Amino acid sequence: MAGAGLWSTPTDLVRLELELARAASGKSELLDRDLVTQMLTPQLPDTPYGLGTEINDSTGHRRFGHTGGSVGYNCFSFAWPDAGAAVAVMTNSDDAREVLASILAAAERRYATGARAAPPADVTGRYLLGDDYPIDIAAAVRRLTFTAAGQPPAVLLPLPTGRYRHPGLNLEITFQRTDDQPYTMELRQEGTAQTATQAANPPTELP
Repeated sequence: MAGAGLWSTPTDLVRLELELARAASGKSELLDRDLVTQMLTPQLPDTPYGLGTEINDSTGHRRFGHTGGSVGYNCFSFAWPDAGAAVAVMTNSDDAREVLASILAAAERRYATGARAAPPADVTGRYLLGDDYPIDIAAAVRRLTFTAAGQPPAVLLPLPTGRYRHPGLNLEITFQRTDDQPYTMELRQEGTAQTATQAANPPTELP
């Protein structure tokens, strides 16, 4: 059928994603392993798309699936094969991107995790973006939180090589330091990079 012609349920989409994960590990009695391997392999250099799938390896824990939308609907269906888990969400709204992004971020925190080193405590504190826009970085148990002015805290997802991601804003963050100077925080979003400088205040810690 044409685009937007597939009608299904979240339960069936989860079953499909989990069956693809089983097939990729050679444990499916329904799907061929070589076919699914191609489905989960990027088909062009530097793209996240396999055959009918969106692939994300940025956290070091693979996620695959697809987003979808049409007039009056938005959805996503993703699996985390390392965790043996899949999540599908459907909304009957044209304006549900923030809801879907929040649910996906929560699923990432639950399923795209593993044993990771604790973040360095001295990156915590207040950073100033531009002249006076404050961003607070706080530390909890083996994680960092990001709080922009007037916004609730968001848990940063750790990425390989010391990077972090703010999933709700599709924002990538790195901390850099030269000798004993204060840290700088680089924020990359949609091809644009900005730098915030650590203010002279004590580190912030969460209980």
